[in-house]
Amino acid sequence: MATADPQLSELIEEEFLKCKICFELYKSPRILPCLHSYCEQCLEKLLEKGKGTIYCPECRTETRIQSSVRNIKTNFFINGLLDLFESKRNKEAVCSVCVSLKQSPEAASSRCLDCADFLCRSCAEGHRCSKLTLSHTVVSLQDYTAGRYDEEARLRQEQHCRSHQDTLRFYCNTCSTPICRDCRMLEHFSHHILVMADAVKARKPQVEGLISSLDNNIKSIGQQEEAVDSMIGQLKESQSTIQDCVSKYVSVLVEQLYAQRDSICKELSDFVQQQEKSYLSIKQALHNHMDSAQSTKDFSRTVMEMGKDYEILQLEGMIQSHIKRLQDLNIPAAEGKMPHLVIKEGLNKESVGKQMFQLRFEPHCNSSGNPPTVVVADIKPEPQITVQTHATFVCSFDTKDNEDEYATNITGIANFENGDIVIADESNSVVKEFRQNGKTLCDTYVSEECCPCSVTVCGDTVYFSSKTKIYKITEDGDIIQINNLRGSQTSYPIASYKGKYIAVSEGTLCTLSLYDPKGLLVGRVRPKDYGTGKFMFLAVNSREEFIVTDTAKKCIVVFTKTGEIINVCTSAGSDQFVPFSVCVDHRDNIYAVESGRIIQLSPKGEYLKEVVNFRCQSFRPKLITCSAFGQLILTNKEGFINIYKLS
Repeated sequence: MATADPQLSELIEEEFLKCKICFELYKSPRILPCLHSYCEQCLEKLLEKGKGTIYCPECRTETRIQSSVRNIKTNFFINGLLDLFESKRNKEAVCSVCVSLKQSPEAASSRCLDCADFLCRSCAEGHRCSKLTLSHTVVSLQDYTAGRYDEEARLRQEQHCRSHQDTLRFYCNTCSTPICRDCRMLEHFSHHILVMADAVKARKPQVEGLISSLDNNIKSIGQQEEAVDSMIGQLKESQSTIQDCVSKYVSVLVEQLYAQRDSICKELSDFVQQQEKSYLSIKQALHNHMDSAQSTKDFSRTVMEMGKDYEILQLEGMIQSHIKRLQDLNIPAAEGKMPHLVIKEGLNKESVGKQMFQLRFEPHCNSSGNPPTVVVADIKPEPQITVQTHATFVCSFDTKDNEDEYATNITGIANFENGDIVIADESNSVVKEFRQNGKTLCDTYVSEECCPCSVTVCGDTVYFSSKTKIYKITEDGDIIQINNLRGSQTSYPIASYKGKYIAVSEGTLCTLSLYDPKGLLVGRVRPKDYGTGKFMFLAVNSREEFIVTDTAKKCIVVFTKTGEIINVCTSAGSDQFVPFSVCVDHRDNIYAVESGRIIQLSPKGEYLKEVVNFRCQSFRPKLITCSAFGQLILTNKEGFINIYKLS
């Protein structure tokens, strides 16, 4: 008896045979040049009629179509698997022979792998005895549907020519297409024809070589992706460090700078007045010298033109003597000093008021008319920046608008890399995006069947969970389901990691499932020896460690991707500890909503301090997220958002 190939069985049982557009079994599957397959009807909807192009929904590769989607190649591989899958799924099949003879159909008990027919008990016995079908393989329906003959059934599957309905047994090397016997004798008579097996034997090594060559490409791309992620991480870290340094310097120096502005301006004014006085004195001397030289020139010219000979000879000595004296006269040149501003950085708080700005007066050698320079000197990065974390209120705004039909119920919050905020309003079935100043960017309304629960941003795309499904919102505002979640929880909180995957908290399973942006499962993580509980809100830090609140055990769990538990926080300076929503900042500090206050934990999950307390205020935080710019963004159930700056 033939044994089923387990990989083939798994392939048939999973989502491999479902179209990624309609999430149903393929119907007339067509394969694009990028090797992604979709139903013919689904591709018709994607076809841009005027341009004749299709953009692959998964990789955005452009494919130009000649007039109709039917010109795209049929995926015979998927078709063969579909035939096998459909025949196995038919648990109540009737005898194909009885039906063809127009007899009362009997329930099938066997299947012929050669004829691909279901057979009742009597027809199966006749099938085994007939000379025409004596060599056929007839197996029990139970073994067939159990998958024990999948591999053998696949070997016996045949594709038929659309034109002549005959089996495709040959391959036209000239046209690069499978053909039947009639095609060989008619349209392809003068072409280079090979038997199908010979054609496969000749081409298979080349294809396998190409497939093997992809290993180096995949490895190289993976290394490049890691390098890009590293550069992005360094870029963000540099951005954060610079912003913190600027904020620190500004907050420390602003008062001293105003005072020093007056001092430096006074010193500059005194220097300018002194220099101007010196320049004016020199200018006056030059003016007097010019007047004397001009009058001497005029008098001498008059004598030369109108004087008699003896008069010219008489005055010659005096004229020469005076002209020589004028030429030898030495007027002091202007002392060409110009002020230059020196800005010194890297100073401490005590000395900056006196030394931040200095004027330097240097000889002026710039003849181009350019203004004096500003010199930044003594720039020394501080070896250690100590940041005392506390929150300063920045702004607050209401997310509710006139189009909301029901009372707001915010169930999810996240933010983009540029700081824009996205929230999920489950009551009104809407996902909203805002600037941090409260300006509305867009509202995406969804149907009541997929009302949003939790929300996250992966890359630059918004994803949200709804019941047992995850959806994404495209750039055009379309809602696309990417997968189905396991279990039967009423809600599935989600979070993303560096645009690589979406982590899903699976409640009482105490497990996190990881899905890539296309919805494919890439891993599952469960803390080792954790026992029972109920995972709720989660976050992922830069070291790919997971922070999860357990609402059953009333604790915050920090663990690695391999399941190693780093810490379990069960208290935070109060008698009762009821953690709710969590997030992390760019330094991997952990922040959590806990009983009307915001608390801070270390990256290892150890309680540090209380950041903000709302117990005596009307605003009661429900959800929390942290931007890349060190801002805590809080929202209550009613949709009011408060933003705090961490410094």
